[in-house]
Amino acid sequence: MKKLLPGLLLQILAGLLAFLAGRFFTLPAGQLFAFGPHSYAYAILAVVVVTGSWEGSTQLYRAARRVLFANLAPVQWITLFTLASGLYAVLLTGGAVFLHIDVLEVLLNCPPTTEYKQLFLAVLFVVCLVVGVNGVRIFFRHWQQAQQLTAELKQATILADYEALKNQVNPHFLFNSLSALSALIYKDQDLAADFVTQLAKVYRYVLDSQRQELVPLRTELEFVRAYAFLLTIRHDAAFALELDLTDEPTPEALPPLSLQMLVENAVKHNRLSPESPLHVRVSRVPGGLLVQNNVQRRSTPEPSTGLGLANIRQRYAALGPARVEISATAATFAVTLPLLPLPAHESTDSGRRAPHGRTPDRAAPALQPRH
Repeated sequence: MKKLLPGLLLQILAGLLAFLAGRFFTLPAGQLFAFGPHSYAYAILAVVVVTGSWEGSTQLYRAARRVLFANLAPVQWITLFTLASGLYAVLLTGGAVFLHIDVLEVLLNCPPTTEYKQLFLAVLFVVCLVVGVNGVRIFFRHWQQAQQLTAELKQATILADYEALKNQVNPHFLFNSLSALSALIYKDQDLAADFVTQLAKVYRYVLDSQRQELVPLRTELEFVRAYAFLLTIRHDAAFALELDLTDEPTPEALPPLSLQMLVENAVKHNRLSPESPLHVRVSRVPGGLLVQNNVQRRSTPEPSTGLGLANIRQRYAALGPARVEISATAATFAVTLPLLPLPAHESTDSGRRAPHGRTPDRAAPALQPRH
């Protein structure tokens, strides 16, 4: 009731202003402020017409949208609503004219001054005008709400897709790590135990980062070092990772596990041997990171799930206009990952760092950053 009262008062005020405007355009200047029984009757008529037109068309829209035409297509229900509004305008006009001539003028003892037909057409014009203006307002507000709902649904879809893309990483990463562990158990049980310890720490980072859209660059680099430690244990001198970066914190971020997936893809799709080691290098370029490796294709390609590059590209697409760039030649394969602004509420050191365990001496040179 409290919400309806201000609107009702405005409608009454609009009716009185319409009454005064009618007097201004129809009466001589000397009679503008001469009020009598006829004036009161017309003032009441103006208030009834404006209030009934505005509030009535609003309630008609609500009933039509929610009940009468709820299951119809937009074009159909708009057409039917327009027809219903026209019928309502005619009925309201007839009721208002009857109220004026057969009730108000009788009660106020006023002799008729306007013919029924003339008064009916005048009132019908005002009713159609008010209903039309209110209809435009209603449809514009409905259009705005529909646009807002569409934008919200689009954003919700993007977030849902982004979460699905992030969730693809976990089983993919775990599967490959367990495959490496199964091969290591038969070779060196002590090293396998160390591998399990490091894997637990690394996978903890994977679980923690699942709740984040972006992680600080420094945090992701530390995780990649720990992941490279696992690869070094498995492949020994056949794999080398070079981080041509400084350790200084920067207000930059990237999607979690994006660097790890590129390193993993390089290992998966290339041949590794001590004679021809796979060399992965990460360096800074304007606006991003360049991840490149030498190409030495396997004679028998390993089965691919197709998650790697497609996953990274789609996650960047969900975060904004920055795009991942890929460059492939016969000798090298390179991917440029854009660096995004770190959210203001996060620190450059935020997030869980992937801890380092015992790193073999043979892996140390490959994992040290350059200053």
